[in-house]
Amino acid sequence: MNDRLTQQQLSKIVAEVTRLSERQEMDREQVKQVLEELNLSPDLLDEAMVQLRRRDALEVEERRTTMIVLAIGLAVLAVLGFWGFNRWSWNRAIAQVTSVQDRITLSQDDGGSLAEVDRQSNPELVYRVTLSDAPVDRRLSLSCQWEAPTGEVLREKRYQTQRITTSTWDTFCRYQVGTASPAGTWNVRMQLGDRILSDESFEVR
Repeated sequence: MNDRLTQQQLSKIVAEVTRLSERQEMDREQVKQVLEELNLSPDLLDEAMVQLRRRDALEVEERRTTMIVLAIGLAVLAVLGFWGFNRWSWNRAIAQVTSVQDRITLSQDDGGSLAEVDRQSNPELVYRVTLSDAPVDRRLSLSCQWEAPTGEVLREKRYQTQRITTSTWDTFCRYQVGTASPAGTWNVRMQLGDRILSDESFEVR
């Protein structure tokens, strides 16, 4: 049998011996004996054990803290991802909303659309708009502006629709024309955010 070892074999044997040594447990007296053989004072054994336990506990705490931070980070990312997806879905949904019909009527709707009104009768006008591709089970924030012939907006109403139940949805806004209202061509428009959904002109005489 060849008892000579190569450097690589020797390194492997040292590593294996070290591994086996680390797996062996030693009692307090054995530890003291090793310290004495190494010319180290066994008086510091208790303090060394305390420091070792403290270091082990610190490593455990650091691992726990790291896991907590990672968990919180993942939760935040999940919330942000969910919020971003909802935001994108909502923007996409409202971008598809359009107007398919709009009419100006009196409070009592006769099914027609007014092109001219007499201010002396103080009529209450209703601007009726039918939306298409409205987001079902959601509400829309709309605005309605009544613009005088001078270009001045005499009334602007911002409101939320009822919860929408069908993709084709009727909505409306009102304005009371009085005897002091200026005569001429008026305009009424309905907007979703900054986007005009519909507008209609009519004459006040």
